[in-house]
Amino acid sequence: ADLCEGGTCIPEFVEGGGDAAPVFEAKALRNPNAVVGRCGAFVPNDIVLGGDAPGFVLLTGPNMGGKSTLLRQACLATILAQVGARVPAESLRLSP
Repeated sequence: ADLCEGGTCIPEFVEGGGDAAPVFEAKALRNPNAVVGRCGAFVPNDIVLGGDAPGFVLLTGPNMGGKSTLLRQACLATILAQVGARVPAESLRLSP
């Protein structure tokens, strides 16, 4: 299977507030640049923050290990969701 290809999803916004913790859950999230055809050996990522999971992640690893890519794709997915665009992932749930 070509890793550049993959579907997009319509993000699901879940209500927060009160005692509910903010949430960001992405399944098979890809970098939007990989979708446009700049393909290589990009592997989609699952990210779960908030809700029942911890509210943050401490990312460590070697140089060129993908730490910045993971951060960028999570931020870009959030911005795409907030402007009403489809997100390059199997699913995305987040609180506004």
